[in-house]
Amino acid sequence: MSVKFGANLLERSEEQGNYSIAKKEWSVTGIIIDYFTDFDNNEDLMGRCELCGKESLRWHYEIENTKNGDRMYVGSKCIKQFDIPYYDEQGCELSGDEKDKRLAALLANKKRNIENDEVIHNLRGLYRKDKKYREYIKSAAEYYKAKNGFKALQLATIFWRFTEHQIDVDKKKYKVRIKSNEEKSQIREIPAWRLQNIIPSLNPKQRALCHYIRQEKQVA
Repeated sequence: MSVKFGANLLERSEEQGNYSIAKKEWSVTGIIIDYFTDFDNNEDLMGRCELCGKESLRWHYEIENTKNGDRMYVGSKCIKQFDIPYYDEQGCELSGDEKDKRLAALLANKKRNIENDEVIHNLRGLYRKDKKYREYIKSAAEYYKAKNGFKALQLATIFWRFTEHQIDVDKKKYKVRIKSNEEKSQIREIPAWRLQNIIPSLNPKQRALCHYIRQEKQVA
């Protein structure tokens, strides 16, 4: 094991001298970060393994220090190479093939969940291609994950960027929210040509609501 790599963990542990002792403070939490889809991940890390420092890695296992609460994000190779403890539901430390199987199962489940969400999958592709609008895409993705839908202007912009990068999507699978005052205000103010672009994403009740809101604006 590299002294440098061990130092990355030591400096964030209570034990500052002996790696074998320090690593016992840490455990795998069961959370996996996908750098390309978990847009709320720390942008400063740039997909970097915090043990070895290698960048542009997609998958990271979260580990937590049980003494000081610190957390690190570790690549899928380093999580095994540096022998970070992983405990089962009964608090027993896993080892050998059983540990490898559990780690592999965590990653497989994360991948399966991502593929099942076509919207996030497509946003991931756009995020990778569209460097100019990356922050906007990240913000829209966070809103979608929190609210299970987009604001009208968000979605109109996202569809525009998909078109710019020649990414074909099924617009019917993208949900629009028209509940809060801000969301309704966007329907009221959005240019007609941009509203037309998100019509396929609206259900019948939302289309009627859009018509009512925009008619209300004209009367006012």
